[in-house]
Amino acid sequence: QFGLGCHRTEVKRDFSAGVGMMPASIQIFLFAFTALLISFGEMGVQAQSLSIGDRSVSYQEAPGPAAGGGELYALVIGSGEYAIHPSRGDLEAAERSADLVGELLRNLGSVHTLVLRSDIIGGSLGHAVTREDILFAVRDLKMRIRADSPQSPRIVFYYMGHGLGNSGYQSISILPGNFPLDYRESENPLVTTLREGVWDMDILMSLFLFRLDSTTRASDGAFVSDWLAPLIDGGDINRLMTAVSEMSPARDSEIVPFVLLFDNCGTEVPETFPIEGQAGIVVSLLRSFPNRGFSLYAAPPGENAFTVPFEPSPSQLDALSYGHIGQVGPLARSLFEFSFGSEVGVPVSFGRAFDILGTPREDLGIERPFSGMGIMRPDVASAILFSGEEHEGSIELRLGTGHP
Repeated sequence: QFGLGCHRTEVKRDFSAGVGMMPASIQIFLFAFTALLISFGEMGVQAQSLSIGDRSVSYQEAPGPAAGGGELYALVIGSGEYAIHPSRGDLEAAERSADLVGELLRNLGSVHTLVLRSDIIGGSLGHAVTREDILFAVRDLKMRIRADSPQSPRIVFYYMGHGLGNSGYQSISILPGNFPLDYRESENPLVTTLREGVWDMDILMSLFLFRLDSTTRASDGAFVSDWLAPLIDGGDINRLMTAVSEMSPARDSEIVPFVLLFDNCGTEVPETFPIEGQAGIVVSLLRSFPNRGFSLYAAPPGENAFTVPFEPSPSQLDALSYGHIGQVGPLARSLFEFSFGSEVGVPVSFGRAFDILGTPREDLGIERPFSGMGIMRPDVASAILFSGEEHEGSIELRLGTGHP
C-alpha cells in the first residue's frame, strides 16, 4: 500500500557497501561532481551550529544575499490520481492540500504560485500528474522568475501524494500519477524509479543550480536522476560529464534561496531494491552541500505520514476564498496554523520558518517533521522568507495531463 497511512516494511541491509564496490563509471562521476561542488564553495567550509527548535542545524560562515525581504514564488503539487493502479488509493487530500497551500502562500506574499494537481475532488478523472508535468512545471517556474527579473527572489516547493523512501540513506522519491506501481517487477527497479519517479534530490539540485541570468538555462528542465539512471544502466560517462559541465553555473553567480516541503510519507523500499553501493553514496554527497534553504518532510523515509483534519472557521474560509473542508497533509495544516497565528503581518525569516513548520503540534496530532538537511548559511537563515506584507499575487492552476 502506498501513500499516507502506508505500512512500513522492515528491510535488512548491508551498509558496508561503499565507493569501492561501485562501478568505476559512477565513482568517476561522483568524484568529478564533488569537485564541481567544492569549486562553488558549497562544500569544505567550516560549519558552526545553529540551534533551531531542539535540533542542531549547522550553517556555513560565507557571504551571500542580504537579509532583507524578497519576492516569493511557489510551485505547489497535489498528486491525487494514480492512473496505473487507481485501486491502490487516490488521494483527495493531496488536491485539497495543494489548493490550500497555494492560497496560503499567496496570502503570505507570493508574487506567483503555480498549482499543479489532479482533479478527483472536482469529479474529473484523466488529470493524473505525470513526471513530465512536474518537470515542465519546475522549468516554467524558473522561466517565470527569470522573465520577471526580481531583485531578491525566494522559492517554495510543496508536494503531496504517494512516495517511496529509503531510511538507510534518508532518501525519498515522490510518485507521479503515472508511476508504474509494479516497478518491483521491472528488470532494474532502481533505474525504473529514477526514470519514472521524481527523486527529492531532483528538486533540490534543480533549484540549487538555478540562476536568474541565462547561464543555467540548459539545466532548467533537467533532473539529477536523468543523469544518473543511464549511468547505472551502463551509459556513457563522457556524455554524462559533458551534460553536467554544460549545466554548471558560474562560480560567483548567486543562488536563489528555497524551501522544500514534502507532505508525503516514503514507503520503505523492498529489500530487492538495488540502492546500496550505487545511489546511496550519491545521496550522501548531494545532500551534504546545498545550504541556501531547507527541506522538511511530513515523515522520515520509510515511515508513515497521516492526514489531519482541516476544519477552519467561517471567517477563516472567507479570508482564504477557499471552500474545501476535510483531511489535508500535516505540513499544509501547519502552514495554515502559522498563517493565521500570532505572527501574521510580521516578517518571517528562513530560520524562523524552519522552526515554526518543524514544530510538532500534539493538539493537531502532527508529529515533528523530518529534515534530511543539516546545513543552512547564516545569511539565508536570517533572510526574510515571508515579508508579512499583503500582496496581490497570482495563482495559476494547471491540471495534470495523465490518463488512466
